[in-house]
Amino acid sequence: MRHTAATYLTESIDMKTLQEFLGHQKFETTANTYSKSTDERLKKIGLTFNNLDPNSKS
Repeated sequence: MRHTAATYLTESIDMKTLQEFLGHQKFETTANTYSKSTDERLKKIGLTFNNLDPNSKS
């Protein structure tokens, strides 16, 4: 349940804040565990921008 909640939080707070909230001593622990969620969001953002750009070839 903690992991699920933290995964949802990656959509609304930055990774540093999440690290502090979870009590991880090392940023890398948080980043390595939850960066997949961030990568998926970046892909969605890229798709959104491609859809807005009429000159995009993607």
